[in-house]
Amino acid sequence: MSGTKNSVLLDTSALIEFFYSTEKGKEIQNVFALNRDMIFIPSIVVAELISVLKREGVEPEEFVGKI
Repeated sequence: MSGTKNSVLLDTSALIEFFYSTEKGKEIQNVFALNRDMIFIPSIVVAELISVLKREGVEPEEFVGKI
């Protein structure tokens, strides 16, 4: 795919760090700010994230609102 040399692929742990605003999560926040159009999140990561959030009693919509 052309034009994706600055693209970013995020995994479940990165998104959890982002959601809970940890030190690593703040770095991910910068990634969102700098590469908003070039971030890829695989569908399996979305499924894992929803599972983790539900186990922790967090509604997935709360996460989506943070992005």
